[in-house]
Parts: sequence; C-alpha cells; structure tokens
Amino acid sequence: MSVDDESVDVEAVYSVLEDPIKRKIITLLAEKGPLRYRDLQRELGISAGSFYYNVSALRSQGYVFQDENRRYSLTEKGVVLYKALKEGREVIKYAFTSRKRIINLIDKYLVSLIVPVQPMVELHKNSLLSVAVLLICTTSGLAITLTTKLSLKVIEIEPIPLRQPKSLGQIVLQPEVLLVLEYTISLILCALVTHLAAHLLTGRRPPSLSFLAGVAFSQMPLQAYMVIQYLLTGTSYPNIPEQTFITLAMTLRVLQIFVLGLLTATVVVCYETSRERGFLTASAVLYASFLLRHFIP
Repeated sequence: MSVDDESVDVEAVYSVLEDPIKRKIITLLAEKGPLRYRDLQRELGISAGSFYYNVSALRSQGYVFQDENRRYSLTEKGVVLYKALKEGREVIKYAFTSRKRIINLIDKYLVSLIVPVQPMVELHKNSLLSVAVLLICTTSGLAITLTTKLSLKVIEIEPIPLRQPKSLGQIVLQPEVLLVLEYTISLILCALVTHLAAHLLTGRRPPSLSFLAGVAFSQMPLQAYMVIQYLLTGTSYPNIPEQTFITLAMTLRVLQIFVLGLLTATVVVCYETSRERGFLTASAVLYASFLLRHFIP
C-alpha cells in the first residue's frame, strides 16, 4: 500500500497520535513485527472489546492489516506513521531537556538582568518609592544633561555637545534652556509613545505614578552613557580618535538594550501583560525615537 501525500487526513493522524492505546499498537507492531491477536492483546493489557475497537479503527484508517495467517501487521502507511511518531518523540525529548536547560539559564541570568521585572513590581506596589524614583531619575537626568551638554532625543543621544545658543523662529534660546527643554520633551514623548503602543496592544491603562517612575528609570542607562562620553571626551567630540568613536558608539547601543529592557519590564508590570508585548512596545519606542529626534528642537 503506497502513501499518497495528497490524501493524508491530518485530523485522522492526530486522532491516532493522541490515543495512547493506538500509539502502543503502532509501536508494538513496528518493533516486534507481525503479532497474533492473543500476543498483541497480552502486550497491551486491555480487554478484548477495547482491543477490537482500536484495531478496527486502525484497520479502517489504513494503518494496520491482518494477513492470511491472521497476524496483525503495519501497512506502509502505518510504518510511515511509526517513523513520524518516533521522530516526534525525539524532537519533544530534545526540546524539553537539553534546550530547556539552556533556555532556563538564559532566562534566569541574561533576560532577567536586561528585563528586571521584579524591581518594577516593587515600584508598582509602593507609591512613595515611585515618587522617590521619579524625582531622583529626573533630577539626575537634568543635572547630567546640563553638565555634559548632551541632548536627549527620546532614547537617542545627540553626541555633539550643545554649547551655542540656538534660534527657534524669533526666539534665541541659551544652551542650558534648550537642554532642559529637550530633556523634558523627550521624557514626555517616551512616556506617551510607550503608553500608546502598550494601550494598543493590551487595551489597558496603567497606574500613572508607577508607570512614569518606570519610564524615568528606564532613562538611567542613557544618563550613564552621557557620563561615559563626558569622561572620555570632555567637550571635544567629534574631534576624537577613531577607536574612542567606535567604543562610544558600541557603548551607546549596548546601553540602549538596557533601556528597552527597562521599558519592557515597565509595560509588563504596569499593563499586566506578557514580556513579548512589552518588548513590542519598547521596539515601537525605539523606532519612534529614530523618527522623532529630528523634530525635537
């Protein structure tokens, strides 16, 4: 009997695979060869009624046949099903043993470091802590911005220090005023884009205080970058060695990963959603940052 791929009934295959008795019949006939009724029933340890019910179903589906000596054997289609069953078991075993250990290690040490959900849970539960974190993060952000003269653009950094006044229409703004304005607008845009993306994905609204504290806290890696660039280059950027330029570029991208991780954790906790949706939200903020940076004064 040949197996025609066009005629395979997937639902019928699943009905066999999900039944433990039918699976065992297929396995016994494949591994022990043709068996008579009594031998097969003894191996299965089931009643005669249950045996005939299951064997009849397998015969009608074309997986088992009975030869002239009244022994049960697998058809060609049954052999194919056994091979698929055996290979499927190996795949499942591999997925839930060696790979599971690796995935658990990655999730425990790497993902938990980049996406620190537990600290966000503590922030979410404690209003006073949220207020403190919000004040500390925004105050330090403004202080570092004014010291380094580096502009925040949502979750991007303008690496060239702002040292000269800038005209906005008829208004001339001093660097300090412009830096504070850019920092404030960037923080608001980051919170707004995060909320819009998360609300679109989840349909929920977050508790405002812990959410704002989480967004402000997510900017801390960018503040760390500002300090690193300032310590390495002072105000001489971009007139710096090529190696320093490459180092700073790589450092910024790595720290942005932590920004995305913190935003992901904030969304996961505040919107009570999955890590996958949290990451999609953070990715939306990243793309929005590339677009909005050109519109921030």
